[in-house]
Amino acid sequence: MVEDPNQKPNPLDGSDYKLSPELEKERKKTEIPVSGKRMLPRVIAFVVLLGVGITFMVLGILGFFSAESGLVAITVNEESGYRAGTEINFYYYLSGSSREVNVKSSEISNVYSKAMKDAYRLTEDEFTFDGCDSLGRVNAHPNETLTIDSRLYDILADATTRMGRDFYNAPLYRDWQKFMRFSMENLANFDPSVNPPEQAYIDSMVSLLSDESAVKLVLLGQNQVQLQVSSEALAWKNEYEYQGPWVTLGLMRNAYRIEYVKKELLAKGFADGMLLSEDGILASLGGLKNIKTNVYGFSYLQDSYAGVVGTLQLNELQTVSLVSHVGLGKQNDGWAYTLFPSDAENIRLRSLHIDPKTGEGYQDVTALMLASSTYSVPEVRAYSLLLAGSSGQGEIAAVSMAKHLTPIYCLKGETKTIHASTAVASAITLDTAGGYSILTD
Repeated sequence: MVEDPNQKPNPLDGSDYKLSPELEKERKKTEIPVSGKRMLPRVIAFVVLLGVGITFMVLGILGFFSAESGLVAITVNEESGYRAGTEINFYYYLSGSSREVNVKSSEISNVYSKAMKDAYRLTEDEFTFDGCDSLGRVNAHPNETLTIDSRLYDILADATTRMGRDFYNAPLYRDWQKFMRFSMENLANFDPSVNPPEQAYIDSMVSLLSDESAVKLVLLGQNQVQLQVSSEALAWKNEYEYQGPWVTLGLMRNAYRIEYVKKELLAKGFADGMLLSEDGILASLGGLKNIKTNVYGFSYLQDSYAGVVGTLQLNELQTVSLVSHVGLGKQNDGWAYTLFPSDAENIRLRSLHIDPKTGEGYQDVTALMLASSTYSVPEVRAYSLLLAGSSGQGEIAAVSMAKHLTPIYCLKGETKTIHASTAVASAITLDTAGGYSILTD
């Protein structure tokens, strides 16, 4: 079969498309059950690669020294102290001679590295940096008027509107995050439902943060902001010795990073790639064809985790966001888990997607995927989080109709059922061995 140089073949299904030699070598080495801290499936594993559930997190450690056409991992040129490349991975289609591929990959890497570092620093909520502003600087100067980078101002102007009180959820988010990565044996001991001190701490935060006057970011125009923190909030901070940020982009952070990097890459003419985050975002730059992602199912009567039950065909312009309130895979993945108390009726879904009104995890949706070629990356992510926090099928349907969304989701209490609109159901291919069926809304 002669490859048409003008047609970029399928980068993920392994039919007529080759990976770079380094990625192919890594694929063969990792065709084993996923285990270990850096090889957990996590949310990033929702991309299908050659028909196996290989995590891009593993492949992301590779360089880009391909001598043949293929999908190449482009890495950040790290400097001491930066973590810009640890949560987002970038893959690009390159072809030509060894020299041509190396020259092109070096050019792309330079653009990507600068964009990724800027995106990382702008959205970091705790640290400050020389030469680039950050949300961390805003958190470090409560009740002061600051003039900030116009790029950061634009992000915050969007986030404060789009995220609502979730933007002020930093203390609550950090409290959950501190024990989410424990082993499953220890998780149950720290879960607030069985740990009174943890529940008391969460209750104190919910009471504080529910008051809009306690913490509020005011946009003053002309790139000036003021993070207003009340005396009550400062007293709470001292009482509980809280050392973290007041405001955070949280589960929206990587969406803003990817959107920033995507725009920078497209501005330089680089469209034949995709960006993927560990927390479940895939954004195509528009030049890749026939991308597929995994569809996850969860049967709480049988499993405590979500597993791959099929694939979804995407078009080249789509952005995907996956939100899961249960772990992906048999081991704790650090993003979500399911608590099974002695009373089976009180099964609790736990994830880093926390309801700021209650301080609890959402309990009706187990996993939800949203794909769109209409909305920006932050918009897709925000809508997926909104839908994943819905109280059931009726609310999901109402929001989806109003915003022209086509989510794929599973509901707690149902067995082997995937919900999807008629429009998107035709793009889903279920694994016949899994026994799942699609219920069209």
